[in-house]
Amino acid sequence: MALNVLGHDADALRDFDQALNLDPDFTDVLLRRASRRSALGDKVGALVDYDRAVRSKQHDPAVLEARAYFYLATGDAERAAADFDAALGLRGPADPAV
Repeated sequence: MALNVLGHDADALRDFDQALNLDPDFTDVLLRRASRRSALGDKVGALVDYDRAVRSKQHDPAVLEARAYFYLATGDAERAAADFDAALGLRGPADPAV
């Protein structure tokens, strides 16, 4: 996965695909692939990955926040706010991220 950091996009995407073939719900890989797809302009593919990650870990506020930031970057403030609100509701007042 270091290829993602080094800018070897095609190789990184292939590695992400291989990892997801082994574990289709590997949330970290879904989020990394979504981020890479978004950076490469594949907004539809990125959203598919973000949605899969949320379905896989629907009670993980960090996953909801990742998708919220994607929505912000694509100009969808309403959906971003909904995901941020849902994440905040999962965190609770004792969470240091609140």
